[in-house]
Amino acid sequence: MISRRNIGNDAEDIASVFITSRGFSVIKRNFTCRFGEIDIIALHNHTLVFIEVRSKNSQMKGSPAESITVFKKRKIFKTAQYFLKCNAQYMDYSCRFDFIGIMDGNINHVRNFISEDELY
Repeated sequence: MISRRNIGNDAEDIASVFITSRGFSVIKRNFTCRFGEIDIIALHNHTLVFIEVRSKNSQMKGSPAESITVFKKRKIFKTAQYFLKCNAQYMDYSCRFDFIGIMDGNINHVRNFISEDELY
């Protein structure tokens, strides 16, 4: 049986290839700290992009994007802040939070999927 971790790794592989083909440079995958995890951190046009990746087999329980709660978004934001604290070379970059959902072979890339009002 395929584990959830293997499914997640496969989805992140697909997402990495997808964004690389669109001019992004992946600088880190699976950045983990005490606040949480960020699936992919990439550079795109002088912007540091923190990307959450989700894949689903069916929409029975909603789309991949619908599975991300405000609580999860806050964890991603805190993890990104910690990444920046540990990697001062990126402190002057603009930052953005994207989402990539994969379902039925389709890739949905949503830019700026975290709004400021969700963080506070």
